[in-house]
Order: sequence, then C-alpha cells, then structure tokens
Amino acid sequence: MILSCPSCSTRYIVDAQAIGVDGRRVRCAKCGHVWRQEPAAIEEQTIEITPPPVEMAPIPPFSSVPSVHTRPTIPNMWRYAAPVLAACLLLFAGVIGFKASLAKAWPPVYRLYDTLGIAPALPGDALAFDKLQVRVFKQQEETALLVSGMIKNSTDIMQDLPAIMVTV
Repeated sequence: MILSCPSCSTRYIVDAQAIGVDGRRVRCAKCGHVWRQEPAAIEEQTIEITPPPVEMAPIPPFSSVPSVHTRPTIPNMWRYAAPVLAACLLLFAGVIGFKASLAKAWPPVYRLYDTLGIAPALPGDALAFDKLQVRVFKQQEETALLVSGMIKNSTDIMQDLPAIMVTV
C-alpha cells in the first residue's frame, strides 16, 4: 500500500497489515505532519481459474526449464529382440551353411566344427591310395626312392587333388 502525506506529498510504501482493519495514526518522517490513515478499500474481484492444458508444448532444446515426468520411462527392450535374433540366426545359418568354404579358407575353424560334431569333409577325404609300390635303387652314386600307385575317388563327384607330402 502506498501512503501519501497530505501536507508535503511525500510517498511511503507500507504493508497493508501494518495499517490494520480499523486504521491508525501515522506521522510523516519528512515534515512531521500527523494524520489518521484509514485502511484501503477492499474491492471484490472474481478470479477465473482455468485448468492447465492436457498436453503441454515440448520443452525446446537447451532450455533451462526442468522437465517434469509423470512416471519414469522404461526403455522397451523387446523392440530390439527381433532384429538381434534375426542377425544371430543369419550368422548361425552362414556359419553352418558355408562350413566347407570356411574350413577351406581358414583351416583352424575345422577343429571347432569337429568339436561340435559337424565337421565338413576335407579336400581329399574321399580319395585313397591304391596299388602303392615303393622301390629303392641306386643311380650312379646316389640312392633314389620311387613311389608309384594310383589315387582312387570313392565318390562320383570330381574332386581336386590336394597337395601330397611324403616324409622319409
């Protein structure tokens, strides 16, 4: 509430509760004039209260206004399950379906397949030596070893002959 001295027009800001309901005597600090100040008239006001909107506008990025959540959000983990499962199945199908190609390209993987009991056929598995003959003879001052025979394919499928290593 703002009080104004009737003598010198000096203005003061005073709390309305300090004046009270019945009013009180006040004195001007500038000119010393004393008068009776009546309480301010209370006007009836109607205040219209509107409910908050159901949906609030989103908070702009980099805003200093804190966001208010009505309930904690829990990420939906199941929406990731189908793509991850599909990727795992494709990987598994590739490892099983191309096991012969993988074992040929990277031989150490053959031991993994063998441990799992799904080892692919190695090159030359269906091949066998037949009518093998070994002869040792001397030519001039050197001794020579002659190994001869046939390699038979026990399947109807044409196969590449792998490298053969002989150790004496």
